[in-house]
Order: sequence, then C-alpha cells, then structure tokens
Amino acid sequence: MAFPKLSTSQTLSVNRSADLRQSQTPRSGHIVASLLIDIVWIFAAAAIAYGISSAIGLASDLGIGSDLSVKTIQWVSAFSVLASALIFTLQDLLCLFSHQRCLPLEYSSAKASSIYWQRLQITLLTVSFCLILILIGIAFPGMVLVSQLFIAAVFALTILAVRKSIPVAKAGIITSFGIFIATVITIFAMKIMVGSEAKPSSLVYPSAQTERFS
Repeated sequence: MAFPKLSTSQTLSVNRSADLRQSQTPRSGHIVASLLIDIVWIFAAAAIAYGISSAIGLASDLGIGSDLSVKTIQWVSAFSVLASALIFTLQDLLCLFSHQRCLPLEYSSAKASSIYWQRLQITLLTVSFCLILILIGIAFPGMVLVSQLFIAAVFALTILAVRKSIPVAKAGIITSFGIFIATVITIFAMKIMVGSEAKPSSLVYPSAQTERFS
C-alpha cells in the first residue's frame, strides 16, 4: 500500500508541531514572553558591560597600558558582552517572520530550557574573555594590544572547547570555571616569573656610573 508523499512545507509543519509545547497558549503569548526575556537579557548585558568598563577604568590606575589601550579594551569588552545579547534578540526577531523556525518558548519546556542554557553559557564565555583580557593587561602592561586580545581569545576558546567536550552541562560548567581559575593563576605566575628574571639582570650588569665611582 503506497502512502501519499508530504510536501516540504507539510513536513516542516509536522516537525515544527512535534517540537512545540503542547499547551493552549496562543503564539502571541509566546512572542511577548520571548521578547520580554530578550529585553531583560539586553539590560543585564548592558549592566555587565558597564561593570566591566568601570573595572577597567579602575584598573587603569594600576597601569594596564596607554590611554589608547585602556579605551580599546573598554570598547572591546562592552561590545563583546552587548553583541551576544543583541544577536540573541535578532535571532528571535527573525523567527517571527519565518515559518520554518520557532521562538524558544514555542518549543517544549526542555527544548526552551536548553536554548536559554546555551545562551547563558555563551554570555558567561564572553564575560570570561573580558576578564582574562583585563588580567593580561594588568599583568603585562607593556604587551602589544593585539597580543593581549589574541591570548585572551585563545584562553576563552580553550574554555569553550573543554565545555563542548563534556556532555553533562553542570560538570562542563564546573570544569570550565576551574580552567578559568587556572588561567588566572597561570597569568600571574608568568608575571612573577618574568619579574624574577628581570631583577637578576639589573644586578649582573651595573650601570656605568656605579663602575665609574667604584
């Protein structure tokens, strides 16, 4: 017995309805709730960006580079945190005009929780990148800004790779946090090592005035 073939639109509609939450809530309710979450997410990201920018301003007194480097780090950090929240909002806005994609709250509860959990991890990864960048600037103020950005990106991508390699979400978050702490310790350990290597060199090679008066 041959079964009738479904068109592409019918197949997408079936798959879409299979993933949707089985409730009587109209789509307008899901739209409003999803956009409200996006707005709250943007305000939270803006507050985090302001806090990081203020921390960079306070850390500039410790000497994290030139004024241009400080301003650049502030702009990069604020843009990174805000961009992640704006991208999430843009994704949800595009879903409003697409029949093939759904808003997060239109899926089942488990699927929606998974989507927002992934977004939270991306936001935390962005914040960790900014914090690592600040720590590198404090530890090595004489380093070129491009090198600081590169090293911070490498550490952040390492944290992301480790998180992706662990299937259990909570274990992955704990491991990623441990790697972040290890990164902080490594940065300051390198600073201590570089400082200890610089001190003997000044003792081995005395200045010309010291040799003249000896």
